Amino acid sequence: MKHTWFRLFAVAVALALVATACGGDDDGEDSGGTPEEGTTEVASGDLETFCAAVVEAEALVIAASEGDDSADPSAALDETEATAPEELTEDITTLVEGARTALETQDDSIFEDPEFSAADDQVDQYVLENCGNENYDVAGVEYAFEGVPETVAAGNVGFTFSNDGEELHEFILARLNDPSQNVEDILKLPEKEAEKSITSVGFLFAEPGGSDAQTFQLEPGTYGVVCFVSVGTTSPDKRGEGPPHALEGMFAQFTVE
Repeated sequence: MKHTWFRLFAVAVALALVATACGGDDDGEDSGGTPEEGTTEVASGDLETFCAAVVEAEALVIAASEGDDSADPSAALDETEATAPEELTEDITTLVEGARTALETQDDSIFEDPEFSAADDQVDQYVLENCGNENYDVAGVEYAFEGVPETVAAGNVGFTFSNDGEELHEFILARLNDPSQNVEDILKLPEKEAEKSITSVGFLFAEPGGSDAQTFQLEPGTYGVVCFVSVGTTSPDKRGEGPPHALEGMFAQFTVE
């Protein structure tokens, strides 16, 4: 399944010793034209509100999907729709309606729809180019992450993940619940214990030569990045039989201050 704006059900359990379901059709090509930077037709105040709402909505939808009863994305979804730039109106409608339906029905099939995926790509890129957040370029190779920053300022932070290797790679981002732990330690824990040690944040996925982008809402703390694709996987249809990339050293961590 391709990555989606609201990664309901699609965010893999990071740092647990499990294989991820890798699929989709993200080949790094533009899926319908990227909005040009600076072309927004909304007032700056509305743009600032939209940028905050769209990232908050994603975070709350993910939290709600993982069973957090205190996470209610309704207001953020409403704000996202109300302040969407004119050129994104149709895309936002597609995404918000899809997210609401998925939350209500617990059915994530909408995220496999090409129209939903195209809208997702448009909004992701728009936020990166127009919202004024700190953005970082990270690459995946065999078997490591390149360009992961050591320290990031708290707030909305964008990542563009490029696959510079020959195998399929993913960027699973999670917050470590206990800052005294590190990613390598958690990778050695039993699965259920590892799950309790982290809080999922988001997921990026790219086939060889492709890229993926997303803006995440990051609170202060320690964060881990891992890839659980099996060694030898060169495409969603050609899954390898080797160990997860994380066990070959494809993990990293950074601090949010």
